[in-house]
Amino acid sequence: MLTILWAGSGHAEETLMVGVLADNPPMVFRDADTKFVGYDVDVLQEVGRRIGKTMQFKVINWDQKTEELNGKQIDVIASGLSITEERKKIYAFTDPVVQKYTQMLIVNTASPIKARDDLGGKTVCVMEGASAGELVQDFRSASGQTAKVQTAPTMEGCLIQLTAGETDSAVMDGVTCEYYIKHNPGQFRIVPGALSKRQTAFALRLEDRALLGTFNDALKAMEADGTMKRLRERWLGDIN
Repeated sequence: MLTILWAGSGHAEETLMVGVLADNPPMVFRDADTKFVGYDVDVLQEVGRRIGKTMQFKVINWDQKTEELNGKQIDVIASGLSITEERKKIYAFTDPVVQKYTQMLIVNTASPIKARDDLGGKTVCVMEGASAGELVQDFRSASGQTAKVQTAPTMEGCLIQLTAGETDSAVMDGVTCEYYIKHNPGQFRIVPGALSKRQTAFALRLEDRALLGTFNDALKAMEADGTMKRLRERWLGDIN
């Protein structure tokens, strides 16, 4: 399991361990030098600078993120984490860092699937532990056939299944779909129509109220001075 410790880290009490996915562009991913980059990375680095903490990034099994957080193996969950009512019961969410985060269907370019209704009786891959799984249950054809959920440990794993013809479609974040389409020309396309629109934030333990307050103070200051706008424009374009 890869961890990246950024330069300038101090004592353990000055470090926050952030649990992330390794393949969630443009939120969190690795560049050619295996260094973590992306929108969430830049936002957290700036938050850390303002609150006097070093952010250490650790790749986690997304399906085990809650156990990692409550077991104090990590202190923060990042990687485009959607805010849902169920998750509010188990996490202390920071203020939103993305206001309009869509989830989309991606298929192979040559696929006959043109709309969500075409997925009745077909397979849809979702990442283990992702909130997208609940959406697939509503996919059904005019004849009433429902879609079948297939899982993979990572988003990239779903795309590998899709490329190999092992699944008919995959659900993932819209900005991630666009990233993979751009970097794999001719391979994939998005099925029209957003499946959901949600906000994303960072998640802390419910009991870490003081830390949550410092995070939100930093995020508010970053909104006020234009830092968040600059980072959104750099990584997310015009989605926010």
